[in-house]
Amino acid sequence: MAQGRYRADGGVTYFEILSGLGGELGDIIANEFVTNSKAPVVVDIEASDVAFKFSGSGSWVRIDSSYNPGLKTSFGDGWWVVGADIAPGVYRTQDNVDYWARLSSFRHTLEGIVANEAMMPGGAVVEIKSTDVGFQTSGGATWTKIG
Repeated sequence: MAQGRYRADGGVTYFEILSGLGGELGDIIANEFVTNSKAPVVVDIEASDVAFKFSGSGSWVRIDSSYNPGLKTSFGDGWWVVGADIAPGVYRTQDNVDYWARLSSFRHTLEGIVANEAMMPGGAVVEIKSTDVGFQTSGGATWTKIG
C-alpha cells in the first residue's frame, strides 16, 4: 500500500506493518490482533514501510479528503478517527470495558498512545480531545457522547 491512512470496516483479524521481509521479529514495526473482527480498523502507512500484511477478509480503503462518514454520537469496538468518525467530547459507557486508548496516530505503536486504561468493570468515562487523532476501544462496550 502507498503511504497514507487506511480503513477496513471489519473482517480483519491480525495485521503487521513491516520494515523488512526477512521474517525476523525485528522486521515488525507494529502488529495487532483484532479481537472483534467486525470492528473497523485504521492504520497509518509511511513511505519508509516495506510491507503491510493482514489476515482476515477485510477490504482496505484509503482515507483521503473525501472521507466524510458523518460523526457518530454512539459507537462500539474499533479504531475511530476523531473529527471524522466521532466528535471530540466526553463519552461514557456503562458496559464493562476491556481496553480504551486515546491516540496521536494510527501507527499502532506505544508512542501513538496518548492515554489508555484496561479492565474497567461497570463502565468508564473518557474525554476525547480535539487534539486526539483517534480513539480505540475493545471488549464490546457501547460509548455514548454526554458532553
